Amino acid sequence: MARPSPAPSATRDATRTRTLTPPGPGPAAPGGGLGVASLAVVALATLALAWIAFARHPVGDYFTESDFYGYAEGARAFRHGALDFARYSVVGPVYELLLAALTTIVPDAFRAGELISLAAAAAVMLLWLAIVRRRAGEAAALWTVMFIAANPGFARYGYSTTTDMLALGTQSAAAWALLAARGRRAPLAAGALVALAALTRYSALALLPAGAVILAVWPPRDDHGRPARRRALLLFAAGFAALALPWLALSLRAGHWPGSNLVESFSFYTDPSAQRNVQDVAGGGGYRSLAALLREQPGALAGRLLGNVPDHLMRNLRSLIGAPVAWACGAGLVVTILDGGWRAMAPVGVAGAFVFAALVPVFYSDRYALPLVPYDLALAGLAAGSRRLRALPLRAIVWAALMVPLALSLHSSVTLQRWVESQLPVETLAAGRALRAVAPPGARVLSRKMHVAYYSGTGAVAFPRVKRLAELADAARVNGAGFLYFSWYEAELRPEFWYLLDSTATVPGLERIPFPARNPALLFRIGPEFGRDPAWLSNDSLRSLHIARAQVQALEDREAWSAHFVLGEEARGRGDLSGALGHYLAATRGNPGLALAWQRAGGALLELGRIEEARGAYERARALVPDDAVTLIGIGWTQMRSGRADLATQTWRPLVSSTRDPATLRAMAEAFDRAGDAAARDQARRALAALPGGGR
Repeated sequence: MARPSPAPSATRDATRTRTLTPPGPGPAAPGGGLGVASLAVVALATLALAWIAFARHPVGDYFTESDFYGYAEGARAFRHGALDFARYSVVGPVYELLLAALTTIVPDAFRAGELISLAAAAAVMLLWLAIVRRRAGEAAALWTVMFIAANPGFARYGYSTTTDMLALGTQSAAAWALLAARGRRAPLAAGALVALAALTRYSALALLPAGAVILAVWPPRDDHGRPARRRALLLFAAGFAALALPWLALSLRAGHWPGSNLVESFSFYTDPSAQRNVQDVAGGGGYRSLAALLREQPGALAGRLLGNVPDHLMRNLRSLIGAPVAWACGAGLVVTILDGGWRAMAPVGVAGAFVFAALVPVFYSDRYALPLVPYDLALAGLAAGSRRLRALPLRAIVWAALMVPLALSLHSSVTLQRWVESQLPVETLAAGRALRAVAPPGARVLSRKMHVAYYSGTGAVAFPRVKRLAELADAARVNGAGFLYFSWYEAELRPEFWYLLDSTATVPGLERIPFPARNPALLFRIGPEFGRDPAWLSNDSLRSLHIARAQVQALEDREAWSAHFVLGEEARGRGDLSGALGHYLAATRGNPGLALAWQRAGGALLELGRIEEARGAYERARALVPDDAVTLIGIGWTQMRSGRADLATQTWRPLVSSTRDPATLRAMAEAFDRAGDAAARDQARRALAALPGGGR
């Protein structure tokens, strides 16, 4: 007798039940205290990032966030209906499109950019919570999210106005669709999300072959429980093509390949040295394309790529996640192999391997490696969620042990965020307000970065790498710049013009516009005389003095010790002993081996009556140059003024012929007389009498 067919509604329900199961084993939906704790971690981490963003981060840094001010221009162009495909030769258009949309609601583009990063950071934590929960359980998911939230790099880009967190968010969404999503159309969504991720950051294209491998090896099942490999791959490809192909067609029609600059300037991304940024290197010769490198030095390129594999792996462990957390990740890897959990996590590992491979050709950067953070830290989560930890005492011990690397990672994160805050160019906010008050419509400002132009509402002109004021003035006029902004950043990258940071240096054609600045920075109106060298520029002493005054404002002692010494000599010549001493001591901090600075500091201390300190400074100088007569004479003076004339006579006896200072010779004669050394006394008196005017 034939078995009766189920009702149509029952058939649909059964089909839905069978097809919503993702590839690979996994636990059921979240529940219980661990699920609540995971969501609480996400909420607290997001609130902490929001506090940093809106209370401690009023301006973008001069590093990765400096690009934001260019993205803001692109978003503004979007809102006005302009679309320049040439802008997307390095990154895709998604960030600017999203920024353009959000700024219709949040007028302050910088705050809108922070909101994008905050939302993306929260999404990353929630998506990886779902991925790890699905494949390794609630405990592993909780610890994975805690380690992600405590990661220094994740936190930094969780509030920064860069494309990085949005890129990580879109890649995480694609990973979720591949690794944890349910439903027959999950491959279609995965393909579309991979395209979205690639149009945010082109390196996310690595998820395209990764997704194909995952769907081919771990395919979803059809209604009859059989692998639906072909259907899944077709849906995945269709989802990708639906988003990627229209943009590609429009871009090619406009004459631009998306990501073309990544290939044409390939040498920039493969060069690990700081010299790769030729725009800030004198005589920079530009970049070479991938084709040129393959043609001219294929062996060297291949060797570098092979060397990058272990190098990047070690840097990921040491720098990206930190050594203590790396040990936790290693423990998680061992545990998941022993308890068999690796089978469910294998597709995650495949996706992570492809993401890592996409980064191998480029120089290492924690920022570039940020997409690897959740893949790495999922291993640390596995150490806490192992099936072998069912016994409560054992679980408590392991979790307590994992709190150590978690706490160390959190401490490193706090330290990094404080450092980032200390580097913020907050002076550009005040400079922007000052410039806005005086700049006419259509004005442009010359600077190395776009911050001041953004905050003043003026146009930006890039500060060129030139050697002379006349060349700088020509560049300003050709580009219509009526104002010049020069800060510590411009000075370090354009050292030919250090003196522009010294407010005492008068330069023809530059009129100062005052504004309050926490960090060294000056704003000028450019006049018709700009480009003519000031008279003092040809005077070596005056030029060195102006450069030194600028450098001590912006550089640390170890970099500015020579400038401090120059200023110490100048202050000493003016009779400013306290000022001279400060500079001499700064020179010794920057260069402890500079004997002359110790000697000069000893002399200033002696004249200021700080005898013991003077003796210490002179002794440091003597340790470096044992037989220097000036140093030994100074030591003798400290002994004399300390009431130890007997020691002074011993120190001074061989040095009578080494000085022509009348005061020193008189003191020598007096000391020798007290000691009953008539020969030395007479020698000192003869030397004194031989001086012009008899030493009077």
